[in-house]
Amino acid sequence: MIELQNAMMQKRLFVEPAFPQSKIPAVNVAQVPQRSPLRYPGGKTWLVPHIREWLKATSPRILIEPFAGGGIVSLTAVMENLVQRSIMVEIDRDVAAFWHAALRFGTTLADRVKRFEPTMERVRKVEQGGAHSLIEHGFRTLVLNRTRNRDCLPDPTTPVSCRCRKDEKRPP
Repeated sequence: MIELQNAMMQKRLFVEPAFPQSKIPAVNVAQVPQRSPLRYPGGKTWLVPHIREWLKATSPRILIEPFAGGGIVSLTAVMENLVQRSIMVEIDRDVAAFWHAALRFGTTLADRVKRFEPTMERVRKVEQGGAHSLIEHGFRTLVLNRTRNRDCLPDPTTPVSCRCRKDEKRPP
């Protein structure tokens, strides 16, 4: 009798999943709109189809995105009108500064980005310089995020990996 119960328990543990499985097939992240200008390790782009379905099923007014990073979940939820408002929570002060600058001073930050010519020398100057305002801090974070190894914010001692030489412009 005990053997039968153990066999039934094992069958139940291995056949029935402990949590409901998603009906959404694995997603190719290249098919998800890339809304964030940041590239972030641990990105949640793969999760967007699942979050989208969950938000449609639950219809919340507000979404809180912990560990916001590149912010793909919040950006998708707001841009697709799945929520009225999203709160992005980020502990990394550089990434948080970027989002504050982008959301509060988007036009000014965009103008700063448009004027920037990414050469090795200029990127190093941004890297070594301090941020004297929220806009400059956000700009610095964006430049370093897009020009450092693996498009992330590694240790400050990691060398810049722009594909530009001296004062040449970076290829598109």
